[in-house]
Amino acid sequence: VKLAELLRKAGYETFCTGKYHNGTDVILRGFTTGANIRYGGGWGHFSYARDQDLRNGKLVPPTRHYPESDFKNTDEGCTDAVMEFLEQRDKQRPFYAYVAYFNPHDPLEVAKEFRDLYPEDGIALPQNFVPEPVPGMLYADLVRPMQTRQRTGFTDMACVTWHPLVESEMRNHLAMYYAMVTFADRQIGRILDRLEQQGELDNTIVVYSGDNGLALGQHGVLHKQSVYDHSVHVPLVMAGPGIPKNQRRDTLCYNASVYATVCDLLGVKAPATVEFPSLTPAFKDPALRIESQVYLTHDSVSRAVYDGRYKLIEANVTGKTVPWANEFRKHKWWQNPYGRQTFLFDRKTDPWEMRDLSKQPEQRQRLAELRALMLQEKARYGDNRALFWDGIEFLK
Repeated sequence: VKLAELLRKAGYETFCTGKYHNGTDVILRGFTTGANIRYGGGWGHFSYARDQDLRNGKLVPPTRHYPESDFKNTDEGCTDAVMEFLEQRDKQRPFYAYVAYFNPHDPLEVAKEFRDLYPEDGIALPQNFVPEPVPGMLYADLVRPMQTRQRTGFTDMACVTWHPLVESEMRNHLAMYYAMVTFADRQIGRILDRLEQQGELDNTIVVYSGDNGLALGQHGVLHKQSVYDHSVHVPLVMAGPGIPKNQRRDTLCYNASVYATVCDLLGVKAPATVEFPSLTPAFKDPALRIESQVYLTHDSVSRAVYDGRYKLIEANVTGKTVPWANEFRKHKWWQNPYGRQTFLFDRKTDPWEMRDLSKQPEQRQRLAELRALMLQEKARYGDNRALFWDGIEFLK
């Protein structure tokens, strides 16, 4: 049972807009209404070709549809849809709005107003920038080229220069990325301002989180498909009744805990199938650890476990485990397949994850303990992906 479906049954008016990857049946079960729903992603930041509205229990062509040009970013269209919902909703009922912005996903393009906020000469490259990826973690850039422009589906497209990465270009791409984050922030601000104007802001729970972040040169990769910190350490910001103001918590947790947390805050009983714990106990006790460790996976390529200080990564990059490899097989990476590799980082002394400790003799015991912890978490989550686990040495 998805959260929207649960709240709809509890009497909430539920609304959806933006990017949605969980299937049309989930939308129809969970939401009473929706606009500019972009099922399965989109065709860039200025195309409404895939948008649908949810009206009278059916997905139909959208009423809000703009020509493909630079003047109306699709996320701005989503914000317009939310604003309209807030005006027209039944004020006698509570509401739940799911707003899924596409920014700052590539293609890396945004209006000049926002791009001009970040001059390239003021952009510093991250400390872990390198022109080429570390062997064993190249998977992120085997997804597809990173786009800087996309129009009319995929027929009018420009892409970031593929490896080795060029420093001057990366400053430009980072500036664009920051501008896109700022643009998304502007859209969120519009919604909060409208809630405040309606006198509803102090009575509304707001949860902000995000997809895995783009690497943009960190560890030599561009995309998000890795288990490095820059890809998996996503934002989680909450505000509203029952949530401490202007505070942060350092506990490890998963985004999946948002479900139980929202249920706690609303006084709605969570279904027995909800596995991840509520975060509300940490609101009361700043020292509480919701999770003692986190387990991170990506496809059949990488696994990681992090205990709050040390992080173990096991990678397995081969032609069999990388589903998008065919178009890149002529690249030099495929002349010498990397296969399995191990990485160990002390994130207290090495937050940028640049110094691999896995080969140091004094770390042998720690490596064994973290591998045992990884196997514990593998069993906890039923991770039996054969392409990754078959033949791994420390299982023997």
